[in-house]
Amino acid sequence: MKLHLKACFLILLSFSTFVLGTPSNDKSPTIKEFFLASPYAHFTMHQNGRFIAYSESSSDKYEIKVHDVINNTSYVVYTAKRFEVETIKKEYYVRWVNHDNKIQDIVWLGNSVLALKETSKNSFRRFIVVKLNIEDNSVSQKKVSFLNQNGYWANPVVSSNRYAMFAKYKNDD
Repeated sequence: MKLHLKACFLILLSFSTFVLGTPSNDKSPTIKEFFLASPYAHFTMHQNGRFIAYSESSSDKYEIKVHDVINNTSYVVYTAKRFEVETIKKEYYVRWVNHDNKIQDIVWLGNSVLALKETSKNSFRRFIVVKLNIEDNSVSQKKVSFLNQNGYWANPVVSSNRYAMFAKYKNDD
């Protein structure tokens, strides 16, 4: 419990440095605005402590950003529409599904891989796996993959960027 509180404190401290360190002519929120009605959620710190991944929602889209604590810079690494219509074509019919996409969780799977758990209408939709290109002064999206199986990442903080252990839920879970 104490370790969890310390981690939350470090994340908030790092992020308050991010918010306080930005110029006032920027559209960055004030501390009061940040905590009152924050569009920011799902903070997760990289294992080396340099990067914080988080989601930022608006009325029509959500963005996944990675904040570099050392350079005090945020980078958009993934953007998606909140509302979209998916066409599902089967052999005998076609149907359309309306999605209200939201990010439920963000997990670092390695030094440069993020897994995003996307939900639609409060139920699991898919995992989005974003491979990042991390350099000294920039973070960008390298590759995006999708996993449509519901489950969880077992022991996600690993030193490898090629392998991750995934456990799927049973039908009765």
